[in-house]
Amino acid sequence: MMGVRCCPSLCIPFGVVIAALAPENVGAQAHGSSGARSDTVEWRIADSLMVDPPDKGCCYSLRGYHLDVKTSHGWRRLPVVAFPPDQLPDRSLLLRVVQADQSIVFRRYVASTGRVLPVAAPPDYDSSSTLPIFNARRLLVAYDGGGRVVVRRWPPWDLLATGPAIEGCSDTLLGIEFSADGRWVIWYPPHCSDQVPDRDSLGVP
Repeated sequence: MMGVRCCPSLCIPFGVVIAALAPENVGAQAHGSSGARSDTVEWRIADSLMVDPPDKGCCYSLRGYHLDVKTSHGWRRLPVVAFPPDQLPDRSLLLRVVQADQSIVFRRYVASTGRVLPVAAPPDYDSSSTLPIFNARRLLVAYDGGGRVVVRRWPPWDLLATGPAIEGCSDTLLGIEFSADGRWVIWYPPHCSDQVPDRDSLGVP
């Protein structure tokens, strides 16, 4: 995901590199179709748009997407702007929805009813400091919870792991990603001093 970090007297371009959030061919490929399990939902990206800070204030723009889902009557546009979704059991999708004020909330699309349902966020979740990342293999969510990486299991949000405190020295969103098997969560802390590593990691039980 790419964005622009802007403060009142300074505007600095930055990038948070998360492969799952940056499809190369928008609208060109359907997901969840070829060889997929019967409980998956087929979806595709229709187009993308930038969600700017409210009132052109600080600090960054987020790229969101309009998503189509395959139904028995053809393709249907979901009424949200979101990051690429993740598969959940029982033919549903986890949606990380980007709202007009740039807050990122959780929603669930249920194929059997065609409804997009709200999902209450974990109690320590703050969308202003992180881009939440989901691991579909283990149904885990990782995010910045009060200056440290937190890993929880898909609702009821059981706490699985908490990382060490992360020193903050900029407004840049914390970049987080999972290993392919979901056993490790990796993050890229702000480079506040030469002693800060380029990346750190935490094992997930």
